[in-house]
Amino acid sequence: MPKVDVAGNVTLFSQKKGFFCGEATAQMARNGYPDPSNRVYYTQDDLRNNIVAHNSNAIGDLNQWNTDPQGLCDCLRSLSTAPVNWAAFPTSSRGDAQMFLEQSIQDTQFPVGVLIRAGEHWVLVVGYETAVDETGKEQLKFIHFYDPEPVGRGTDRTIAATRWSGSKYFVKVTTPGTWEGKFVVVGQPPG
Repeated sequence: MPKVDVAGNVTLFSQKKGFFCGEATAQMARNGYPDPSNRVYYTQDDLRNNIVAHNSNAIGDLNQWNTDPQGLCDCLRSLSTAPVNWAAFPTSSRGDAQMFLEQSIQDTQFPVGVLIRAGEHWVLVVGYETAVDETGKEQLKFIHFYDPEPVGRGTDRTIAATRWSGSKYFVKVTTPGTWEGKFVVVGQPPG
């Protein structure tokens, strides 16, 4: 039963404004590096400018997002140095997205940004727990994440896998454009 949790490295930040979930997620991720000497605090206003500069310019994506996956990923990448290499992982497979999420956290000890609510909200996953089922296969049991909502407070959440996979949380993006029909994770490539 692997249990991986990097919450001890990450400070929970709430979003400063109602549409700053991407900025707060970037703030937590950049200030949540495993090595304390590499942690850097950025304000959400500074991150906002960086994200907007990196958001997709594809025709179908314009004016669809406050923080799109490319904007979050490229913002974090621009504020990091090798060997840190943030990557967006969009896929139509929930299993592949969940595997990337788990392996990324386990292998790198970095938190992972995840789009929830069909693409309406960013959260930072800081841990998970799995259990072996009756067939001997490892299955997700719990997920632990920092939610930058509500504004001014934020929330530390641990929920069951069945709830995580439900309609409110980790589901395919419905926003038209590049990421429609995909599960989206932004983290360090495992391995």
